[in-house]
Amino acid sequence: MASPGSAPSLLDGLNPVQREAVVHTEGPLLVIAGAGSGKTRVLTHRIAHLIRDEGVSPFEILAITFTNKAAQEMKHRVGALVGPVADKMWVSTFHSACVRILRRDASRLGYPSSFTIYDQADAVRLTGYVLRDLNIDTKRFPPRSVHAAISAAKNDHIGVDAYAARARVIFERRIADVYREYQARLVKAGAMDFDDLLSVTVTLLQQFPDVLEHYRRRFRYVLVDEYQDTNAVQNELVVLLAGGHRNVCVVGDSDQSIYQFRGPTSRTSWSSSRPSRRPPSSSWSRTTGRPRPSSTPPTPSSPTTSVASPRSSGPTRAVATPSSGSTPTTRPTRPSGSPSRCRSSTTTPTAGVTWPSSTAPTRRAGCSRTP
Repeated sequence: MASPGSAPSLLDGLNPVQREAVVHTEGPLLVIAGAGSGKTRVLTHRIAHLIRDEGVSPFEILAITFTNKAAQEMKHRVGALVGPVADKMWVSTFHSACVRILRRDASRLGYPSSFTIYDQADAVRLTGYVLRDLNIDTKRFPPRSVHAAISAAKNDHIGVDAYAARARVIFERRIADVYREYQARLVKAGAMDFDDLLSVTVTLLQQFPDVLEHYRRRFRYVLVDEYQDTNAVQNELVVLLAGGHRNVCVVGDSDQSIYQFRGPTSRTSWSSSRPSRRPPSSSWSRTTGRPRPSSTPPTPSSPTTSVASPRSSGPTRAVATPSSGSTPTTRPTRPSGSPSRCRSSTTTPTAGVTWPSSTAPTRRAGCSRTP
């Protein structure tokens, strides 16, 4: 439990919605917020709250982001709040975390623990060798394009057999032949490409329940920054690791996705099927803090936020302005079926819940709504 003396220092400077996200320690949490609204700050303060106020061991926390620089920055910011104990955490990219898992257990899938990692140039070069040996015209099937198709399949966790079964036209069948030979040569060489680091890890956790249980016990709290950039296999990895305790916190904003060429889409990150994978009794908190559209943007500690009230009291929305001492005003929300792109709620979803369509057209003007 939090001690009276330590809680104010961690929550100081956070607005009420950010504080709610920081102290929500048990159960799944989704934080959706715009640029400059303090998403990463919420994530680092949440980690510090778990370690310092809740007594959680740093060994039990897994924090994932998308670049090594961002991972080091996150660890530094947590260290500034809790001290050198933060160095014991796993704060890394998806790929780095998967490498650590595979070095320990990849032998179960026939890979050596000292497997080689092929970079992009190595993978494209191997694809070219396979095309040549299969007598496929590299002008019609450029190695880079063929490898991109294979990479896309791996990012969707589509294996060799599944890809071949889906192939309908001659082009897809030729790609399937290359994919099969390409993967066979990787395994024979005791190597993985970057996409294999993710897909092989997911396969390992799916096929060996004891390995999955080990990491579920090891990481009681899973946190993911820039969640809008996750692809299907990365999302499956998060679902697997958090499937037992469901203590997962993901932070992101679909409007800031920059890796769509690599698989992530709004469909992947904010899929309407996502809530149905949780038990109906789960608590799913959604928090939004987008900067108020004005000539002088507010500081991250005081963004304009909108909070949906409980359904039992009727749909209302409280809008708090950045000015100090202001009183939130309450007004009816727009009718059901016309979702707002900027809102926050803490709800208890039921089976079959449908989220707003991620493909609906939007107008970007601060907290714009769908027409």
